[in-house]
This record gives sequence, structure tokens and C-alpha cells, in this order.
Amino acid sequence: MTEIVKPEIHNCHPKVKKHRLLELKHFCLQYPDWQKGYADFDGFFNRSEPIRTHRDKAPGADYTARYAEARLRYLKRIQLVEEIVESTASELAPWLLKGVTEGLSYECLKTKHNIPCCRDFYYKLYRYFFFRLSLNTETVRR
Repeated sequence: MTEIVKPEIHNCHPKVKKHRLLELKHFCLQYPDWQKGYADFDGFFNRSEPIRTHRDKAPGADYTARYAEARLRYLKRIQLVEEIVESTASELAPWLLKGVTEGLSYECLKTKHNIPCCRDFYYKLYRYFFFRLSLNTETVRR
């Protein structure tokens, strides 16, 4: 029988409140969706069903501008997370990125992805990442 472990919300900084931290975690868990959305808005109208459906419902709309704006919105969010991960821990960036965007625990990163650091150090970086992300409030909330 597998034990279900409920993740605890650790205070990464006194100014980052519990619900703000949850908001940031859920923001980061959308990363795979942003990558897919960014790829879908590549300028080829016949590539993605949601894009075709959207195009058919609004005749006369400026699709090029809408697609460019959507693609840019996804790209900004992807870059924000990647830049903060890289500047937080450049040597551990691949593991930290997996942890914050896929919700992987340290145990999973250690056993399946062979992270080269101890648990305490990883979670220190993990909390620091969310503190730094919280400083980008305007970018995250748009």
C-alpha cells in the first residue's frame, strides 16, 4: 500500500503568505501548458484544433495580432520561470525546474533523476525560488 503524503506549505519568507505560495506553485505547474500553447501558436492555422475553432468563431478578427500576443504571453511566463530557476541555482537548474514545474518531490528527484545535492539544500533553493518569484508580482498576475 502506498502512503499518500500531503505536501506542507513551508514559509519561504515572512512576507510570502501561505495562499500566495500556493498561487505561485500552481502558477509554475502550468509550465507544460505554456510550452504546449507556445508551440500551438506558431503561425500555422491548420496545426491546432483550438486555434481553428477560435478562428472560425470570430470572422474579421486580427488573428495575427491575437496569435502574436498569445505566443508572447506564453513565452514571457516560460522565460520568467526559467530565468529565476537559473539565477537561483545554475548548477541545479534542471532539477529545480522539474521540481517547481512538475511538482516532483526531492525523493523523486533523487531516485529517478539523480539530483546531486542533499534534501535540505534542495528545499532551501526551492523556497528561495518561490520567494524570488513572489517579487515578480506584476508579471505573475497578468
